Amino acid sequence: MAVAASAPRSDHVGSAESQPVDLDTWRAKLPYNRYWELGAPTSDPAVLRRRAEREQRDNTMFGRIQSNEANPEEIRAYYTERRDVSRDFLQISELVLEEQGDALSARDRGLFTLSANLHRARLQQIDRDESDALARIGAR
Repeated sequence: MAVAASAPRSDHVGSAESQPVDLDTWRAKLPYNRYWELGAPTSDPAVLRRRAEREQRDNTMFGRIQSNEANPEEIRAYYTERRDVSRDFLQISELVLEEQGDALSARDRGLFTLSANLHRARLQQIDRDESDALARIGAR
């Protein structure tokens, strides 16, 4: 889930009534966060193509996991990556809320809160999904 995306440009998120979230500042603070490659607003065709290719690879691997065709290493690698992505998205949401929460519009604060809550829940679900997938193939 994207943290907050409404404009094709990646320099600001927010409205005129509130302090916008300057994504360039956050990119400088957290340059290796996966949000920049996977979720930040963009109209760059190369980034959009990479995202689509990654989504296709992820969907293919998820299909292999669901059909019990993936081996334990593939299962662990898939869920490790899913966990890392959610942690990165959660990190952005929590830090924006912590450092700018009071200055955000109610809408933007709500979006960042929703993103944080969804990624916390997703992290819990990932652990269960990984355990279930490994159990289905008889691995631990």
